[in-house]
Amino acid sequence: MCKIIAITDSSIVKGSFLTRVEEICQSGVYGLILREKGASDEAYEWLARKVMPICERYSTRLILHEHVWAAMRLKHPYLHVSMDTLMGMQGKERRAFWMLGASCHSQGEVRKAICAGATYVTLSPIFETTCKPEAIPLGLEALAQTVGMATVPVIALGGISDKNVGSIRKNGAEGIAVRGAYMTCENVEELTHMLQEKWRESAL
Repeated sequence: MCKIIAITDSSIVKGSFLTRVEEICQSGVYGLILREKGASDEAYEWLARKVMPICERYSTRLILHEHVWAAMRLKHPYLHVSMDTLMGMQGKERRAFWMLGASCHSQGEVRKAICAGATYVTLSPIFETTCKPEAIPLGLEALAQTVGMATVPVIALGGISDKNVGSIRKNGAEGIAVRGAYMTCENVEELTHMLQEKWRESAL
């Protein structure tokens, strides 16, 4: 099974955001990163409280994003942060989380994240992505090299689809993270099934 982590962006969801969250969880993804840029701590905590029971219902791992203090107030064990946020966290804050992920864009950042206590990293962008069209793709060779030196799981992010997910597995990633497709696709269950199927086929 591929560890699929869906990343949220309510600004591009048509219809009910919470309904989309439920569809994603129901489809069988490994985790959901609640990434809502621009939200205040209060607004983010309110939304997290709405999303938490949905994730619990389907045994989906809810990973809070960036809002360290909101996550600590909620006593939530899973958090994902930027490198800037990770490096600014105190040791006590880092140790408050059983799972602490970091967004990395190079091997150097991955090394720093691991030294700072990250238990997993995302590496991006692997391929061209509409989210950050100006970013230069790292490519599969960089992914393989990073996986080879990392002592924590590496999750590939950026431009990933059913057409290239097999190559992600072949180059050693633990799983994938996907934002846009999960926010805008017409059939979430079909998307998850297709990604899982292509991941499985790549091992045959």
